[in-house]
Amino acid sequence: MKNIKLHYDSQTGKILGYYPCDLAYISLPHPCIDITSEEHKMLIHNESKFRVRNKELLNIEGTAEYILEETKKLIAFASRKINSCAEFAQEHGVILIDESYYVNVSWKKYYSTMLNALDKISNEIRIKTYVFENNQYYIEYKEFSKDEAKTFLEKTISAIDNYCTQYIPEKQNEYISNLKKIASTQKCKGLKTFINGIDYGYAIDENTIEISVKI
Repeated sequence: MKNIKLHYDSQTGKILGYYPCDLAYISLPHPCIDITSEEHKMLIHNESKFRVRNKELLNIEGTAEYILEETKKLIAFASRKINSCAEFAQEHGVILIDESYYVNVSWKKYYSTMLNALDKISNEIRIKTYVFENNQYYIEYKEFSKDEAKTFLEKTISAIDNYCTQYIPEKQNEYISNLKKIASTQKCKGLKTFINGIDYGYAIDENTIEISVKI
């Protein structure tokens, strides 16, 4: 039984909304077609695959129209991911110092404060770093002598500056340039692989890595 009104765009045929027939409305948008509850359930997660043509619901999956629209969506998503990952990496990225110490770029102020305080320290100093175990970063305080600490802190501050002001913008521009090349071909091929490959070095993926603290 067709008991739901489906509202669609008269020009594109895209689905715009659903209106159960058992509810009272002051007015309904037009145009509409009638669909069943089963069709409604099927459409909820598949709207992009369907259009209304001549008042009939048609599956357009696999057509040139569908592929082009999906490509545009992927390109837009890739563009957002390039920029959001770059922004996140500049604020919370993790870099490797001397192939031994992981540090968070957001700790620059902390490292600068420690460096300025070295003159008041006469013995060993404990400095915050990360260790990477079981696919997670853990905070760990490493002991350094005063001279070692000075060298480490100066190198770390410089590396953070280079990472945020040079590496990230250059990498971001590289990704955008490559995306434009892919977009110019108007093909989906390779686009999902490109999206999955967007990475800014040791930048934390906030969606997959949980930061646990051990002090």
